[in-house]
Amino acid sequence: MLNSFIAKPFENDAAAELFKKQLHWMLFVRVVFLTLLLGINFMLQSAEKHIIVPSFYYVVAFILYFSAEAVWHRPPQVQLPTAPS
Repeated sequence: MLNSFIAKPFENDAAAELFKKQLHWMLFVRVVFLTLLLGINFMLQSAEKHIIVPSFYYVVAFILYFSAEAVWHRPPQVQLPTAPS
C-alpha cells in the first residue's frame, strides 16, 4: 500500500487509465531517445579516435542488456490505491 504522502489515491478508473497511458508514452519516448543516441553515436564514430567513444557494439550490448533487464526483472505489480467510497 502506498503512503498517502507519496501518492494520492486515484479518484476513479479514468485517472488510473490516464496514469497508465502517460507511463506508456514516457517509456516509448525513452526508447526513441535511446535509439537516437545510438544513431548519433554511430554517426560520430570515425576511423581516427580523437575522443573517447565506446564502440558501436558495446553501446548496442549496453542498451539490449538494460532493456532486457527492465522487461524480465520487473518489480512486483502494486495495487494502485483508490479513494474510499
